[in-house]
Amino acid sequence: MLGCALGIILCFLWGDNSVEIPSLCSFVIAVASFLFSIFSLWFNHCSSKQKRYEETFFNMLEQKRKIVENLKMRSEEWDEIDSVYHDYNANDCFIMIYSEVNNIYMSLFEHGKYENQATQNTSNEATEEIRKNIDLHNDDESIRKEIYERYQCRLTNLIYDIDRTKYNNAQTVTSLEEKWKGCFGLFLKKYGWNLEFYFRQIYLSLLFADKHLSNFNYYADILKSQMTAYEVNVANYYVLTHMKLFDKLKHKGDVKKLFGSLYKSEDF
Repeated sequence: MLGCALGIILCFLWGDNSVEIPSLCSFVIAVASFLFSIFSLWFNHCSSKQKRYEETFFNMLEQKRKIVENLKMRSEEWDEIDSVYHDYNANDCFIMIYSEVNNIYMSLFEHGKYENQATQNTSNEATEEIRKNIDLHNDDESIRKEIYERYQCRLTNLIYDIDRTKYNNAQTVTSLEEKWKGCFGLFLKKYGWNLEFYFRQIYLSLLFADKHLSNFNYYADILKSQMTAYEVNVANYYVLTHMKLFDKLKHKGDVKKLFGSLYKSEDF
């Protein structure tokens, strides 16, 4: 555009015989300098603005890192003959979340039948079953695994208040994605308050990149690259269960591609 403008001015003045060549050259140089100054100011303004946006985005990533460092969660897990509590901090919390969601999925969709919720007498029942396995089957490993799975399902059903009605309703779900979304939804009802700030920061970071950064995928990839595999999995659950929120973004399709996959247990 600058070249075209100068060309037009030059042709116009060149056709005017009253204009001397030195004067013409001086005029063209002056106009070029003026236009170049305007272009430089505009370019510097845009570059400075983009740089500020980038700095803000990386500050948001740093804030997310601090939120993760301060995460503290506790879960109740089955351990052979009784339930035990385990404490998790920072990135290990995502391992706990992954395990809990998988326990819910196992109880609802993999175990094959509904198990009654654990009671105060469950530990005694488990101890008796393990004793029988030792006496009658020489502590058969496959039987021991079946016992463990059954009592983990009973504990999971107690923790997440899964009764027979909820179990039967879950069996009507056919979509794999909807099954995992339902399991994560049950987890959030129990533990969601622990993760409120974390999930909000994930959303705000993607929203900011969507609104202000020209190469959304580049910056979203940076966000993802700073996560462990377990954290990515949790972020995937969050995006899948909150797609209505992310539908407001211009790059909602890219968000689904980056954070919309479901991992299998054997991937970890």
